[in-house]
Amino acid sequence: MIRHNINIKQLSVRCKNFIWRSTPFTIPIVCLSIAAIGSDAWLGHQLQKKQKIDFQNVINRIAIQLENPVLLKDYANIDNNLINLLRENPSITCLVVTDNKGKSLSIATRTSRDQKPEVIYNRVPAECSLEDMPTDVADIKKENFTGRALISNRDIQLGTLTGHSLGSGDDRKNLRNIELVLFSAFGTIFIPTFGALALTSRNQLKREKEKLSKISSLIDDLEEAQLRTRSAFEGTNDGWWEWEISNDRSILSLKMRMLLEISASTTALMQQHQPSEANEWWKQFIAPEDHRRFRKFLNNVSNQTCNLETNSTIGTEIKAVKTRSKKECFLKIEAVVTEAINQKPSVVALVANDITREKEQQKSIQHLAFHDTLTGLMNRSAFEEEISRSTKGLLRKEYRLAVFMIDVDNFKFLNDSHGHTTGDQFLIEFANRLKSCVRPTDFLARLGGDEFVIITRFPMEDSSLVMERVKAMGEKLLLRLTHPYQLEACRSNNTCSIGICLDSPNSESASTLLDKADIALYKAKEIGRNRYFIYEKGMASAIMSKANTSEKLRDMIETGETGLLLQPIVELSGGNALSHHPTVVGHEALFRCPALKKPIPYLIECAEESGIIGLLTTSILDNIKSKIKEQSPGNKTYISINISPLQFLEPNFPDTFTRNLEDRSINPGLIRIEITETALLQDLQTTKTHMSKLKDHGVSFYLDDFGTGYSSIELLRKLPFSCLKLDRSYTKNLNKESGSELVKSIIDMSKAFNMFLIGEGVETFEQKRILESLGCEYAQGYLFNADGSCRQN
Repeated sequence: MIRHNINIKQLSVRCKNFIWRSTPFTIPIVCLSIAAIGSDAWLGHQLQKKQKIDFQNVINRIAIQLENPVLLKDYANIDNNLINLLRENPSITCLVVTDNKGKSLSIATRTSRDQKPEVIYNRVPAECSLEDMPTDVADIKKENFTGRALISNRDIQLGTLTGHSLGSGDDRKNLRNIELVLFSAFGTIFIPTFGALALTSRNQLKREKEKLSKISSLIDDLEEAQLRTRSAFEGTNDGWWEWEISNDRSILSLKMRMLLEISASTTALMQQHQPSEANEWWKQFIAPEDHRRFRKFLNNVSNQTCNLETNSTIGTEIKAVKTRSKKECFLKIEAVVTEAINQKPSVVALVANDITREKEQQKSIQHLAFHDTLTGLMNRSAFEEEISRSTKGLLRKEYRLAVFMIDVDNFKFLNDSHGHTTGDQFLIEFANRLKSCVRPTDFLARLGGDEFVIITRFPMEDSSLVMERVKAMGEKLLLRLTHPYQLEACRSNNTCSIGICLDSPNSESASTLLDKADIALYKAKEIGRNRYFIYEKGMASAIMSKANTSEKLRDMIETGETGLLLQPIVELSGGNALSHHPTVVGHEALFRCPALKKPIPYLIECAEESGIIGLLTTSILDNIKSKIKEQSPGNKTYISINISPLQFLEPNFPDTFTRNLEDRSINPGLIRIEITETALLQDLQTTKTHMSKLKDHGVSFYLDDFGTGYSSIELLRKLPFSCLKLDRSYTKNLNKESGSELVKSIIDMSKAFNMFLIGEGVETFEQKRILESLGCEYAQGYLFNADGSCRQN
């Protein structure tokens, strides 16, 4: 057996050497251990601090998401949001939403990470109590974090969100693994590694702080942009609601609820998940007649193929009834797709604008466009549309149609004598009486001035029965409209004339019936007024014949194919009628147009009705100019011209006539204008004014066809006539004692007014002799040749 002797002194030396040799390694190891412990504590603290900041950011984002539900008091939506957030973040143990007064609105909690979150009521967990929440980061408990954020809208605080979270063990485990790897791999170079790690951690922390600062800034910018966008969106409409198509749930904006006066119970119904037919909450405010159209609109919105990039919209207009006040309003609805799945809408914003005022303006414009402002009746525009509609039914033989054209007799006299205010009062009363005479199915309109029209439909029955109905209505209108009118300024006895046309079996158009009714109205006025006249077959042909004649007459006047006959006016004497050679003192210019082979009065009538009477007068003056040139220079006989009352009463007639004389170098002193009594009765004041102006230029005036009108002796005294022309009807009856006595009285009257008299239509020596014996000074007619001599039988 071998024995070993231990030397204590040698052992002590060896220990000292070991210690001396290990000292350089011991110090770094000790330092490394201290650094490891310290860095672990420091990194753990920084990790907790970072987790606290991350959790606070989470709380801030959740507060933004809860802004609208809290504003709308949408408790169901708040609860659902909190539960979903707890499911997505297992580390969060509880979330509490309170209002401004600290009252809990919703509480969601779990006791452990693995437990299913649930909503509780009234009891707030201690972790989420505002009173127990730490106010400083230094107060953070290990692996235990709390956060708080204000819920606001437009800087108005709505409530508070409080949350509690447990630290993530995975983060600390990862930290331990990193430390183990670092210290085991780089233990030999601890000091540089520790310094680098510290520097790296410091830089990482700095970058994290910068990152958090940027995220916070971005969140602030996002909130501000969201606020601006919401404000701009709210400002561009009168209300909106968000429709989740899959759940058939709707969330209404505050403006929309205020616009339609929607109650809280209705708001709750909208948010329920029900089939669309059962959840048609909009029926409460959309008018029943628009239900089908709005439902079709919603179907079109939900079934459309959409592209969020182009973001096309579908729109409609509806009539709504406010739920409380029951006032009607009109809304323009536009659907904007905000979310889509497989190009099918999932969330739609239905934007509403109140267009009630625009609709009222359109209605007012429509009323003004188709109604007469004075009487409230339909106007000409509405009448033209009614004509179009009536023609369609007439051609389909759905009914018989009659058109009544009504015109007030002597309305111009009422207007001129009592003013337009009185005239307007009359028209209003006249229109009211018309309304009382027609049925609700009849069409009544004022075409303008004092012209009115009625379009009446009758059943399809025998023409004689329909004609009896038409006559009965015509008599009813006359009876009602001819009663005196008690106006503010006077009592009016104006009557009316009515032209009627009933459709024929050939199914004429309504416009043709109107033309024929107008012809019948003209005929009613022509035969005495204050009556109705029913259109008769052939009357339109007569009008067309006049129109054709007028066109031909115009062409002949313009091409110079018309002529002139100067009928001599001779001076009579009391001698032997057979031997006396009368002296020609003047001529009457008689218009002639041989090519047309129509009576001259008919041609004059056509010229008056077609508006070419002025052109005819101009052609007469042209022919007078030519005749004057043919006469000898010393011939001083005058020429008389018949002027139509229509032309004479034109506002500028005196100036136009004298200018025409001057242009043709015709001496006004040799011109006599013959006026019938009709012109005097139509407008006495204008007649006096025009006669006075023309007389100042040297023109004299003859009263033509005297004895056939209604002029009074007083009018003869006031007007500047120099001669009366006895109508040929008196000359024709001179061989009768009563006729000669009447002519004698007219001759004496003319002399009493210092006028001379011309007997018209003298065709026999006997008529000439009697006129001479009665004291008539002048005569004209077929008996006299151009030189004044008498024709021989």
